[in-house]
Amino acid sequence: MTFIQFLVPGVVLAIMCSTGNVLAESDAPFPITVAEAREMQKEVALPITAFYETEVPLPAGKPGQLIRSEPFDGYNFPDGTTPEDMGIRVVRFLYHSRAVDGTDVPASGVVLIPYGKPPAGGWPVVVWAHGTSGVGRIAAPSLRKDLYYGWQGLLEWPMLGYAVIAPDYAGLGTNVPHQYLAAPAQANDVIYAVPAARAAVPGLGEKWVAVGHSQGGGAVVKAAEMDVTILDPGYLGAIALAPAGDLQAGAAQINDSMVRGYAAFLAFGIKAVFPEFKYRDLLTPEATALMPVASDNGWLVTMATFAYEVPAGKVLKSNWMENVYFRQMRDLSMLGERPTRGPLLLVAGIDDLTVPVDSIAATYERMLKQGSDVEYRTYAGLDHDPLVFGTFRDQFRWVEDRFAGKPIGGQ
Repeated sequence: MTFIQFLVPGVVLAIMCSTGNVLAESDAPFPITVAEAREMQKEVALPITAFYETEVPLPAGKPGQLIRSEPFDGYNFPDGTTPEDMGIRVVRFLYHSRAVDGTDVPASGVVLIPYGKPPAGGWPVVVWAHGTSGVGRIAAPSLRKDLYYGWQGLLEWPMLGYAVIAPDYAGLGTNVPHQYLAAPAQANDVIYAVPAARAAVPGLGEKWVAVGHSQGGGAVVKAAEMDVTILDPGYLGAIALAPAGDLQAGAAQINDSMVRGYAAFLAFGIKAVFPEFKYRDLLTPEATALMPVASDNGWLVTMATFAYEVPAGKVLKSNWMENVYFRQMRDLSMLGERPTRGPLLLVAGIDDLTVPVDSIAATYERMLKQGSDVEYRTYAGLDHDPLVFGTFRDQFRWVEDRFAGKPIGGQ
């Protein structure tokens, strides 16, 4: 995330991540201490119960097959509101997904069901693909009391009559390594969450649209590429908000930034895809020694720890771009080099300091060359997270048009 507000007791702190400039009363390398970050993580964390556990190896199942589901009433949001207060029912579910190499992996997620009876044909569905929450099991949005994004693009949809399927991504919540930023893996989690959620929740309709932010933006673009082969008749299109189309463009900013802990997430993701990869071949010794922090915690604790314990410019090795596993990871996650199926809205914030607008524009150009049905919109004055809020009206109108069967159009 780029512009983040932390609600520390009595203080609102803001960060401009890629520059490392803290807009707060302190010149500390991160606006809260590691101890404060751990306390905040503890306050929002839900326990990893037996519901999330699966046998190792996982008993075979078809992709999209439901493993189990349960109603859940343990979520609440910063103002004390619960889904029940809003008339929303919540079901958690576990399902069979696929890793990059096709390995059967368990993934978890939630379904948010609007108030009332489903319309004829079932609830229209939005599959919500979240941005980076971390790489450890604890980082699953369904294991946070606030579902991580909350009102930042998640809760609005059920209030408007859409059922929301929100996958955690395999390895967040479940007991497999999370293949962070391996876009094909997260695309599988998006695609296969749909039939599993339908098995868990009667009343979901056949038609669905995907909406993803940041890491999730890459997931929905890759899902649109994969649907060229799958040909899901219910898939209507996708909105990709600030997707990282080229890993190198984003990673190049990490080393000197306040959020250099992202480098640890990247290294974790590479190793999850390529087990023979060694952290020490990409990361400095200081950063390598802190990898257990990334694997055992979520975003906030990892960022605070790396900011305080690894100097700026000392996370990635000087030759990191030459690492063969990084280059392979970059290649498999590159967006726009294959055709997509269905209309796609690509959204960029002109003031995005995490995913540069030039990088998103390059993804758009690659997609045009593939003949994809893509529309590109830019928004002045919006950074990475404000992009989700500031464009929501346009997102809603675009989704409404897809369910109405209208052709893709201009702004």
